[in-house]
Amino acid sequence: MTSQEQIIIKQLAADDPRAMGLLYDQYAPMLYGILVRMLRDEAMAQEVLHVSLINVWTQRAHYDPARGRLFTWLVTLCRHTALDALRSGVSQGRTRPHQHTGEAQQGLPLRTETYGDGMGLTRVLVPLEDHYRDVIDLIYFEGLTPAEVQQRLNLPLGTVKSRLRTALQHLRKLLQVPPAQEAKTNPKP
Repeated sequence: MTSQEQIIIKQLAADDPRAMGLLYDQYAPMLYGILVRMLRDEAMAQEVLHVSLINVWTQRAHYDPARGRLFTWLVTLCRHTALDALRSGVSQGRTRPHQHTGEAQQGLPLRTETYGDGMGLTRVLVPLEDHYRDVIDLIYFEGLTPAEVQQRLNLPLGTVKSRLRTALQHLRKLLQVPPAQEAKTNPKP
């Protein structure tokens, strides 16, 4: 944990609004990059980031440093807010920004490559085979469900879920996540 992260955590715990300025300076560029890549819409990414940062302030009491790093919690809040925005857009008849084309990535780099340096993902995900990394990218950085990944990659749903599970098992080994935390970090696809 960096000293800047420790300061932000202490300020959030003390209900000090200055924490938000530090948090924004430290994490907003990376969070915005993840959201742009996930939403494929800069205006929507800005709005989701704004809402997410408001959620950080209102939910600051829920952050527990013992359960994970601050950045991980921030990414999770942003991801949930983005998924809510996407789903509400779909329910209102709008299409998801990344569904308007049949091209999977439109020649853009993988999200793990784009944001890996700031989060340390490149080092961790490089050992994964491409087909595992693709599933992780689509589910965690584009916010697709396993059923949507099935359609995008033209694979059986069971294969998508197996690849996700195998990729997460490899990542746990690489990150040396203790078994007690494994159940807490296992997403429900």
